[in-house]
Amino acid sequence: MPNKVARMLTAVLLVGALGFWFGATPAEALSTKLCDLTTKGSSCTINGAIFQQMAQQPTGSNQRAFLRIQTNNAIEQGYNTSFRPVQFNEITDLTHTHDLLVSSVPVVTIGGVQYYQFGLDINQTGSAPLLSLDKLQVFGSNTGMQTGYNSTTGTLGTTTPVYTMGPTNWVKMDYSLNSGSGSGDIWFYLPKALLSGYQYVYLYSLFGQNIGNNDGYEEWFVLQASAPPAVPEPTSLLLMGSGLAGLRFLRRKANRTA
Repeated sequence: MPNKVARMLTAVLLVGALGFWFGATPAEALSTKLCDLTTKGSSCTINGAIFQQMAQQPTGSNQRAFLRIQTNNAIEQGYNTSFRPVQFNEITDLTHTHDLLVSSVPVVTIGGVQYYQFGLDINQTGSAPLLSLDKLQVFGSNTGMQTGYNSTTGTLGTTTPVYTMGPTNWVKMDYSLNSGSGSGDIWFYLPKALLSGYQYVYLYSLFGQNIGNNDGYEEWFVLQASAPPAVPEPTSLLLMGSGLAGLRFLRRKANRTA
């Protein structure tokens, strides 16, 4: 029994030390995961989806907005839909906020897995360029004009989410890395299998809880099919893919010699 107590005490002290070194309390070290995209090319994976700082600046006719959010408040939120009136801080014109067909979203392959690719363009002041993405939910539907987001149940109209990020996870972004409206700031890669069988995709996002909004709009977009997206693969994912390929090779070799 004394040895068991000693092991438990050691574990508690270790968690506390990690929290100290990374600027978090023990509770935060266990429950909160920060995806820091404030350096060029940085990336992270949350609940199977990939978030990546954008190296390129897709501008012009190949970039199609489907959700634009703007308010003077520190916290802002909204989702894409063609239903009017809008519910939150969405821009009301149908050019920038509207239903989105799943078939309109580019598909890319990373590490042997297919993902739907979404882009995000943020806007902050030059003196305070950081912004947080604190919640992100993706909904699939075979019915258009979805409306009525419920933050308590996490539902949108008649749909339930196929993907959720938050509230214990959040993404830290830096506008100054790709400054300028329309330049793009991060990629969000959603596993293609999650939207299988759906005709429409709806994306709800909330910004500013950890680092507040201070300027301009936040805009989600997709690239048009006429301009195939370049996909720089994160190093960690390439290593993971190589490791999985090696395991499959060893398994096949073992089966042949058995």
